[in-house]
Amino acid sequence: HSRRGAGPSLWLFISTLVLCLPARAEKVWVGSSDSNWFTATNWAPNGVPGNGDDVTISSTGGTANVLLTNSPAALNSLIVSNRTIAFSNWMTVVTSTTVTIKNGAILTTAPAMFDGQMSNRVQVVCADFVLENGGQVDVSAKGYRGGDYWNGNGTGRGTVRGGGAGHGGRGGDGGSQMNGIGGVAYDVANAPTLIGSGGGGDTVTNRVAAHGGGAVLINASGTVTINGTINASAGSSAAYTGGGAGGSIYIICNTLAGTTSGVVRANGTAGQNEGGNGGGGMIEDLRVSNNSHY
Repeated sequence: HSRRGAGPSLWLFISTLVLCLPARAEKVWVGSSDSNWFTATNWAPNGVPGNGDDVTISSTGGTANVLLTNSPAALNSLIVSNRTIAFSNWMTVVTSTTVTIKNGAILTTAPAMFDGQMSNRVQVVCADFVLENGGQVDVSAKGYRGGDYWNGNGTGRGTVRGGGAGHGGRGGDGGSQMNGIGGVAYDVANAPTLIGSGGGGDTVTNRVAAHGGGAVLINASGTVTINGTINASAGSSAAYTGGGAGGSIYIICNTLAGTTSGVVRANGTAGQNEGGNGGGGMIEDLRVSNNSHY
Protein backbone atom coordinates (compact mmCIF):
# COMPACT_ATOMS: atom_id res chain seq x y z
CA HIS A 1 0.00 0.00 0.00
CA SER A 2 2.85 2.42 0.71
CA ARG A 3 4.20 2.02 -2.82
CA ARG A 4 0.79 2.70 -4.35
CA GLY A 5 0.61 6.02 -2.52
CA ALA A 6 4.12 7.16 -3.49
CA GLY A 7 3.24 7.85 -7.14
CA PRO A 8 0.72 10.70 -6.68
CA SER A 9 2.87 12.33 -3.97
CA LEU A 10 5.89 12.37 -6.30
CA TRP A 11 3.75 13.75 -9.16
CA LEU A 12 2.49 16.55 -6.94
CA PHE A 13 6.08 17.41 -5.93
CA ILE A 14 7.31 17.51 -9.55
CA SER A 15 4.30 19.55 -10.64
CA THR A 16 5.02 22.07 -7.92
CA LEU A 17 8.63 22.42 -9.09
CA VAL A 18 7.58 23.01 -12.70
CA LEU A 19 5.01 25.62 -11.72
CA CYS A 20 7.66 27.51 -9.73
CA LEU A 21 10.07 27.89 -12.64
CA PRO A 22 10.30 31.50 -13.91
CA ALA A 23 8.65 32.17 -17.28
CA ARG A 24 10.93 33.10 -20.16
CA ALA A 25 10.06 36.55 -21.46
CA GLU A 26 10.27 37.99 -24.97
CA LYS A 27 11.79 41.48 -24.95
CA VAL A 28 11.73 43.89 -27.90
CA TRP A 29 13.89 47.03 -28.11
CA VAL A 30 11.77 50.21 -28.40
CA GLY A 31 14.37 52.81 -27.39
CA SER A 32 14.18 56.13 -29.23
CA SER A 33 15.98 59.06 -27.61
CA ASP A 34 17.75 56.91 -25.01
CA SER A 35 20.25 54.25 -26.15
CA ASN A 36 20.97 52.67 -22.74
CA TRP A 37 20.29 48.91 -22.59
CA PHE A 38 19.60 49.22 -18.85
CA THR A 39 16.73 51.73 -19.16
CA ALA A 40 13.52 49.82 -18.43
CA THR A 41 11.32 51.95 -20.71
CA ASN A 42 13.52 51.08 -23.72
CA TRP A 43 11.96 47.61 -23.75
CA ALA A 44 8.53 46.13 -24.48
CA PRO A 45 7.11 44.88 -22.29
CA ASN A 46 8.60 47.39 -19.84
CA GLY A 47 11.66 46.13 -17.99
CA VAL A 48 15.30 45.34 -18.68
CA PRO A 49 15.83 41.80 -20.10
CA GLY A 50 16.51 39.19 -17.44
CA ASN A 51 18.12 35.78 -17.30
CA GLY A 52 16.83 33.39 -19.97
CA ASP A 53 14.90 36.02 -21.95
CA ASP A 54 14.58 36.15 -25.74
CA VAL A 55 15.70 39.57 -27.01
CA THR A 56 15.03 41.17 -30.40
CA ILE A 57 16.61 44.46 -31.48
CA SER A 58 15.57 45.80 -34.89
CA SER A 59 14.56 48.89 -36.83
CA THR A 60 10.88 47.96 -36.49
CA GLY A 61 11.13 48.65 -32.76
CA GLY A 62 13.16 51.56 -31.41
CA THR A 63 14.84 54.18 -33.56
CA ALA A 64 17.95 54.44 -31.36
CA ASN A 65 20.99 52.22 -31.44
CA VAL A 66 22.04 50.40 -28.26
CA LEU A 67 24.78 51.23 -25.75
CA LEU A 68 26.11 48.52 -23.43
CA THR A 69 27.97 49.99 -20.45
CA ASN A 70 28.10 46.70 -18.52
CA SER A 71 27.27 43.03 -19.03
CA PRO A 72 23.54 42.30 -19.41
CA ALA A 73 21.77 39.26 -17.97
CA ALA A 74 22.46 35.86 -19.54
CA LEU A 75 19.92 35.51 -22.36
CA ASN A 76 18.37 32.56 -24.16
CA SER A 77 18.56 34.30 -27.54
CA LEU A 78 19.66 37.62 -29.02
CA ILE A 79 18.64 38.64 -32.53
CA VAL A 80 19.86 41.97 -33.97
CA SER A 81 18.95 43.49 -37.34
CA ASN A 82 19.48 47.01 -38.74
CA ARG A 83 20.72 48.32 -35.41
CA THR A 84 24.13 48.86 -33.78
CA ILE A 85 25.16 47.63 -30.32
CA ALA A 86 28.19 49.49 -28.92
CA PHE A 87 30.28 47.89 -26.16
CA SER A 88 31.79 50.63 -23.98
CA ASN A 89 33.57 48.72 -21.21
CA TRP A 90 36.49 46.26 -21.55
CA MET A 91 34.79 43.75 -19.23
CA THR A 92 31.35 43.97 -20.88
CA VAL A 93 30.28 40.60 -22.27
CA VAL A 94 27.08 39.48 -23.98
CA THR A 95 26.12 35.98 -22.82
CA SER A 96 23.34 34.18 -24.70
CA THR A 97 22.59 30.62 -25.79
CA THR A 98 22.25 31.82 -29.38
CA VAL A 99 23.36 35.09 -30.97
CA THR A 100 22.22 36.06 -34.48
CA ILE A 101 23.55 39.19 -36.18
CA LYS A 102 21.44 39.85 -39.27
CA ASN A 103 21.81 42.10 -42.31
CA GLY A 104 22.37 45.72 -41.32
CA ALA A 105 23.29 44.90 -37.73
CA ILE A 106 26.65 45.91 -36.24
CA LEU A 107 28.46 45.01 -33.05
CA THR A 108 31.08 47.67 -32.31
CA THR A 109 32.81 49.60 -29.52
CA ALA A 110 33.46 53.11 -28.30
CA PRO A 111 35.84 55.30 -30.39
CA ALA A 112 39.63 54.85 -30.36
CA MET A 113 41.12 55.38 -26.92
CA PHE A 114 44.15 56.80 -25.15
CA ASP A 115 46.61 54.84 -22.99
CA GLY A 116 45.14 53.37 -19.83
CA GLN A 117 41.47 53.40 -20.85
CA MET A 118 41.06 49.74 -22.03
CA SER A 119 37.46 49.87 -23.16
CA ASN A 120 37.39 48.72 -26.76
CA ARG A 121 36.44 45.06 -27.10
CA VAL A 122 33.43 43.15 -28.40
CA GLN A 123 33.08 40.02 -26.26
CA VAL A 124 30.40 37.33 -26.76
CA VAL A 125 29.93 34.04 -24.88
CA CYS A 126 27.37 31.68 -26.38
CA ALA A 127 26.56 28.20 -27.64
CA ASP A 128 26.04 29.22 -31.28
CA PHE A 129 26.96 32.49 -33.02
CA VAL A 130 25.59 33.36 -36.48
CA LEU A 131 26.82 36.37 -38.46
CA GLU A 132 24.58 36.59 -41.50
CA ASN A 133 25.46 38.13 -44.87
CA GLY A 134 25.38 41.91 -44.37
CA GLY A 135 25.93 41.65 -40.63
CA GLN A 136 29.10 43.09 -39.12
CA VAL A 137 31.34 42.95 -36.11
CA ASP A 138 33.24 46.16 -36.81
CA VAL A 139 35.98 47.44 -34.49
CA SER A 140 38.09 48.96 -37.27
CA ALA A 141 40.04 52.01 -36.05
CA LYS A 142 38.62 51.39 -32.54
CA GLY A 143 41.92 50.48 -30.86
CA TYR A 144 44.54 52.87 -29.51
CA ARG A 145 44.52 56.40 -30.91
CA GLY A 146 47.13 57.61 -33.35
CA GLY A 147 49.38 60.49 -32.34
CA ASP A 148 48.37 64.13 -32.80
CA TYR A 149 51.57 66.21 -32.82
CA TRP A 150 53.08 63.39 -30.76
CA ASN A 151 53.61 59.66 -30.31
CA GLY A 152 50.78 57.23 -30.84
CA ASN A 153 49.09 55.34 -27.98
CA GLY A 154 49.48 51.71 -26.99
CA THR A 155 52.20 49.17 -26.22
CA GLY A 156 53.38 49.22 -29.84
CA ARG A 157 52.96 52.95 -30.46
CA GLY A 158 54.77 54.56 -33.35
CA THR A 159 56.83 57.56 -32.30
CA VAL A 160 56.73 61.05 -33.75
CA ARG A 161 57.44 61.75 -36.69
CA GLY A 162 55.65 59.05 -38.64
CA GLY A 163 56.61 55.82 -36.91
CA GLY A 164 54.29 52.94 -37.80
CA ALA A 165 52.51 51.13 -34.94
CA GLY A 166 53.16 47.51 -33.99
CA HIS A 167 50.98 44.63 -32.76
CA GLY A 168 51.05 41.30 -34.62
CA GLY A 169 54.25 42.51 -36.23
CA ARG A 170 56.63 45.39 -35.69
CA GLY A 171 55.71 48.77 -37.16
CA GLY A 172 57.84 50.34 -39.86
CA ASP A 173 60.22 53.23 -39.20
CA GLY A 174 59.69 56.58 -40.88
CA GLY A 175 61.55 57.29 -44.13
CA SER A 176 64.60 59.47 -44.79
CA GLN A 177 62.70 62.71 -44.16
CA MET A 178 61.09 61.35 -40.98
CA ASN A 179 62.65 60.14 -37.72
CA GLY A 180 59.78 58.19 -36.18
CA ILE A 181 60.52 54.68 -34.87
CA GLY A 182 58.17 51.78 -35.53
CA GLY A 183 56.43 50.17 -32.56
CA VAL A 184 57.16 46.74 -31.10
CA ALA A 185 55.12 43.56 -31.59
CA TYR A 186 53.14 42.23 -28.60
CA ASP A 187 50.21 39.98 -27.56
CA VAL A 188 49.96 36.16 -27.45
CA ALA A 189 50.02 34.61 -30.92
CA ASN A 190 47.72 31.65 -30.18
CA ALA A 191 45.34 33.59 -27.92
CA PRO A 192 45.29 37.25 -29.02
CA THR A 193 43.05 39.55 -27.01
CA LEU A 194 44.61 43.02 -27.23
CA ILE A 195 43.86 46.04 -29.38
CA GLY A 196 46.18 47.52 -32.00
CA SER A 197 48.39 50.54 -31.31
CA GLY A 198 48.29 53.97 -32.97
CA GLY A 199 50.81 55.42 -35.40
CA GLY A 200 53.18 58.28 -34.67
CA GLY A 201 52.01 61.79 -35.51
CA ASP A 202 53.76 64.74 -37.12
CA THR A 203 55.20 67.71 -35.23
CA VAL A 204 55.00 70.04 -38.21
CA THR A 205 51.36 69.76 -39.21
CA ASN A 206 48.28 69.14 -37.11
CA ARG A 207 47.47 65.76 -38.59
CA VAL A 208 46.35 62.72 -36.60
CA ALA A 209 48.05 59.40 -37.31
CA ALA A 210 46.11 56.19 -37.86
CA HIS A 211 44.24 54.57 -34.97
CA GLY A 212 44.79 50.89 -34.27
CA GLY A 213 42.13 48.20 -34.65
CA GLY A 214 39.99 47.03 -31.73
CA ALA A 215 39.51 43.54 -30.27
CA VAL A 216 36.89 40.82 -30.85
CA LEU A 217 36.50 37.74 -28.63
CA ILE A 218 33.83 35.14 -29.47
CA ASN A 219 33.69 32.12 -27.16
CA ALA A 220 31.17 29.55 -28.43
CA SER A 221 30.70 26.01 -27.16
CA GLY A 222 29.02 25.04 -30.45
CA THR A 223 29.21 26.56 -33.93
CA VAL A 224 30.37 29.96 -35.14
CA THR A 225 28.97 30.75 -38.60
CA ILE A 226 30.49 33.68 -40.48
CA ASN A 227 28.72 34.87 -43.61
CA GLY A 228 29.20 38.57 -42.82
CA THR A 229 32.27 40.61 -41.90
CA ILE A 230 34.45 40.75 -38.79
CA ASN A 231 36.83 43.70 -39.13
CA ALA A 232 39.53 44.69 -36.63
CA SER A 233 41.73 46.62 -39.06
CA ALA A 234 43.48 49.90 -38.30
CA GLY A 235 42.23 53.24 -39.56
CA SER A 236 43.75 55.40 -42.28
CA SER A 237 46.63 57.78 -41.63
CA ALA A 238 46.99 61.45 -42.55
CA ALA A 239 49.90 62.89 -44.54
CA TYR A 240 53.33 62.59 -42.88
CA THR A 241 52.08 60.23 -40.15
CA GLY A 242 52.52 56.55 -39.32
CA GLY A 243 50.13 53.71 -40.06
CA GLY A 244 48.08 52.00 -37.35
CA ALA A 245 48.35 48.37 -36.27
CA GLY A 246 45.57 45.85 -36.77
CA GLY A 247 43.69 44.64 -33.70
CA SER A 248 42.81 41.09 -32.63
CA ILE A 249 40.10 38.55 -33.48
CA TYR A 250 39.99 35.46 -31.28
CA ILE A 251 37.31 32.85 -32.01
CA ILE A 252 36.90 29.83 -29.73
CA CYS A 253 34.39 27.26 -30.97
CA ASN A 254 33.68 23.61 -31.64
CA THR A 255 32.88 24.17 -35.34
CA LEU A 256 33.63 27.10 -37.64
CA ALA A 257 31.27 27.43 -40.60
CA GLY A 258 30.40 29.96 -43.30
CA THR A 259 30.40 30.78 -46.99
CA THR A 260 32.61 32.77 -49.36
CA SER A 261 30.73 35.93 -48.34
CA GLY A 262 32.32 35.71 -44.91
CA VAL A 263 35.30 38.02 -44.28
CA VAL A 264 37.62 38.16 -41.24
CA ARG A 265 40.43 40.73 -41.24
CA ALA A 266 42.74 42.67 -38.92
CA ASN A 267 44.99 44.60 -41.29
CA GLY A 268 47.55 47.24 -40.45
CA THR A 269 47.51 50.40 -42.57
CA ALA A 270 50.15 52.22 -44.59
CA GLY A 271 51.89 55.35 -43.41
CA GLN A 272 51.74 58.43 -45.62
CA ASN A 273 54.51 60.57 -47.15
CA GLU A 274 57.34 58.40 -45.78
CA GLY A 275 55.48 57.54 -42.61
CA GLY A 276 56.13 53.95 -41.51
CA ASN A 277 53.55 51.24 -42.15
CA GLY A 278 51.54 49.75 -39.30
CA GLY A 279 51.97 46.10 -38.34
CA GLY A 280 49.23 43.58 -38.99
CA GLY A 281 46.86 42.39 -36.30
CA MET A 282 46.24 38.85 -35.03
CA ILE A 283 43.49 36.38 -35.95
CA GLU A 284 43.17 33.03 -34.17
CA ASP A 285 40.59 30.24 -34.24
CA LEU A 286 40.78 27.64 -31.45
CA ARG A 287 38.70 24.50 -32.07
CA VAL A 288 37.83 23.08 -28.66
CA SER A 289 36.86 19.72 -30.18
CA ASN A 290 40.49 18.82 -30.85
CA ASN A 291 42.37 21.72 -29.23
CA SER A 292 43.70 22.82 -32.65
CA HIS A 293 44.74 26.35 -33.57
CA TYR A 294 44.13 27.87 -37.01
